[in-house]
Amino acid sequence: MRGAFPKSSLDADPKELSMEASSLENQHYAISEHDVVKRFRIITRQRKIHSISYSMLPIITLTGGTELTISFHETTFIITGRNLEVLEEAFSLEQVIWVAESSSLMDDGSAHVFVENIQIIEN
Repeated sequence: MRGAFPKSSLDADPKELSMEASSLENQHYAISEHDVVKRFRIITRQRKIHSISYSMLPIITLTGGTELTISFHETTFIITGRNLEVLEEAFSLEQVIWVAESSSLMDDGSAHVFVENIQIIEN
């Protein structure tokens, strides 16, 4: 698994996942390298968690490696940041466990993937 958590975290309580995610300043995502994940979480800077089933995910669009759009039903998430190709590939393989918006908005270059902003649009 790439990202923050060991394999055992796949079975962890969602509250524990969000607490761990909030404590990791330079960690913006977790990916399962071997298992297909049934749901993924989008975590905003304010620690609002959206849990979404992969079965509801019809469209993923990557624009220039800096904008990743996830659209389904009546909601669109627009993720902006750096090196988002990693997330697009993992979403396509249904392996993203969670994506979290940066709490500091500061990209010091130390993280492989940086998630600057997550915009949520209710259609």
